[in-house]
Amino acid sequence: MDLARPFKVVIPALSKFDTTEILGQPMLYHVYKRAVESGAEEVIVASSNQEILELVKNFGGAAIYVAPDHVTGTDMIAEVALAKGFE
Repeated sequence: MDLARPFKVVIPALSKFDTTEILGQPMLYHVYKRAVESGAEEVIVASSNQEILELVKNFGGAAIYVAPDHVTGTDMIAEVALAKGFE
């Protein structure tokens, strides 16, 4: 019996630090790629920064705009989870 449950990943991208390049790619690209490799059924980057959202879309990732007044990444994840109806 397989006890593994499907899961989703929301990556909060809070600052321009996430665009720092590592081995020629933005750090966020590497984080996103690892999340996809984890077997998640959906991976989404959450950010209020348009540059970050464009960056994610340019490397083929999924990104969602969240309100700019969040204090923590957890708040950003909660907004996406509520909007998408995650359980």
